[in-house]
Amino acid sequence: MDDRRKTIAAITLIVVFFFVVVLIAGILITRKKPVVSPVPEGGAIRIIFVSPTTTPTPSTTITPTPAPKPKATATPKPSPTKSASPSATPKP
Repeated sequence: MDDRRKTIAAITLIVVFFFVVVLIAGILITRKKPVVSPVPEGGAIRIIFVSPTTTPTPSTTITPTPAPKPKATATPKPSPTKSASPSATPKP
């Protein structure tokens, strides 16, 4: 039974040592990375939305194009047709 306790203690020490090494390595790795702030520095928003070129961008102006006008022609007035006279209608 004494050998079993020594084996369990040795395995426990190895696991704890491995855990400590991984923990220290993780701390060292995370310290090397610079912290990037999600909030931009002063004036950074202006730089993002302003064009990086020094030439001004041409402003587009909307020029209205004339719409084609429909040709207005006078419609001829209907001429009165001859009304049906009693002589023109056949008698049944």
